[in-house]
Amino acid sequence: MVRDIATEKGKDIDFEIQGNETCADKKIIEEIKTPLIHILRNAIDHGIESKEDRLLAGKSPVGKILLSAKQDDNKVIIDVIDDGQGFNLEKIKDRAVSRGFLTQEDIETMSDEAIMNIIFWPGFTTGDSITSISGRGIGLDVVKTKISQLNGKVKVISEYGKGSCVHIEIPVTLTTLRVFLVKISDQIFAVPIQVITTFILKKQDEIKTNNGTRSIVYNDKILPLYYLADILGLEPTPRGEKETVLIIESDEKSIALVVDKLLGDQDILQKKLSPPLYKVKNISGITNLASGELCLILNMQDILHYDFNKAITTGASQKLLPADVLAYKKILVVDDSMTTRTMLKNILMNIGYTVDAALDVTEAMVKLKLNHYDLIMTDLNMPKIDGYEFVERLKQDEMYSDIPILVMSSENKETAVKKLNKFGIEGYLQKDSFNQAEFVDLIKEILTKYHS
Repeated sequence: MVRDIATEKGKDIDFEIQGNETCADKKIIEEIKTPLIHILRNAIDHGIESKEDRLLAGKSPVGKILLSAKQDDNKVIIDVIDDGQGFNLEKIKDRAVSRGFLTQEDIETMSDEAIMNIIFWPGFTTGDSITSISGRGIGLDVVKTKISQLNGKVKVISEYGKGSCVHIEIPVTLTTLRVFLVKISDQIFAVPIQVITTFILKKQDEIKTNNGTRSIVYNDKILPLYYLADILGLEPTPRGEKETVLIIESDEKSIALVVDKLLGDQDILQKKLSPPLYKVKNISGITNLASGELCLILNMQDILHYDFNKAITTGASQKLLPADVLAYKKILVVDDSMTTRTMLKNILMNIGYTVDAALDVTEAMVKLKLNHYDLIMTDLNMPKIDGYEFVERLKQDEMYSDIPILVMSSENKETAVKKLNKFGIEGYLQKDSFNQAEFVDLIKEILTKYHS
């Protein structure tokens, strides 16, 4: 892969691998493959300069990339090091502000290391153009997600003009995970212990509220405080005189989370979710407790990057009715006809759904990398990649196989449905006999089915 991409980019690269004898669980090795591919592709495309630029910078025209691995107690440390141009901290700052990821005030309060690691945020890219290799902002966020699912850590260390190192730490085995069990709204959840700084009790008068946002003081620092029940969409329980608070810290970000009760720590056997539950927000896996109960393991990376503006911080959330729940659903419409895209988008948005539109499969796949959708609507007759291949691709990918698909096309319904039935689509609508009322009812029926 390195050789092929280097040839495509017109670059000479000396690629070295060290630590071939390093051992880890087979599952770990399988899961780390995709992140390593993304990192290497970025190193070749973004990191290593052209031969001419390297000579002007006083470097050898041959770029160097080192992939090294070693075992340290119960973890494996993997480094991908290149002697390229490195990451431009100022460019990352400018891009983060100009693209709306952060405000200038946010940037000024962050350390250089925290700013550097913005590159792992979904949708962020420092590339000035989209190439066949990179620039879409859908690479390094995949790295972060995969490593987090393995209960690992990833960070980048870079010096502009000299090179970069992507540093990964992952467990040797996925067999056991040390967690702290907490109770929230009469349900038990497991919190990975490595992100927990401490537990504290806070009286209600020690919790301050400003513009709807709650906060507490811990170690002379003001930390935002949220109720885990609100984040997980659970029914709140009556509040007492004191709150049990977890101090969570990861990636130089600290928050305080309120739980109902602490149940103690233990080692658990972690099982990853499988389709159709592969992508459940805020959940990374499941385990069986000694009591025989099933317990969900919280994905603390999801929670730390949760849109806290959505969380109700009063501790007294109202229960959502089915109609309210449906209003939060997000739909992707894929059709090369601008008229059809606009019509469907307007109908759905007028009802209250959130809608994105894509003109072809390539654009749809980019949007799917960046967003979660509750329903996908697609045409069949599209350029380059048709709807049949698109549906097949989605159903064979564990990341998207659980998303319901509704097909709307001008093709003969009997012929099309016969081809599509093996993929398990939710419905087929004929364009030339489109009925808005039936369309709206079908959308609601599909979303209600998958919500319940």
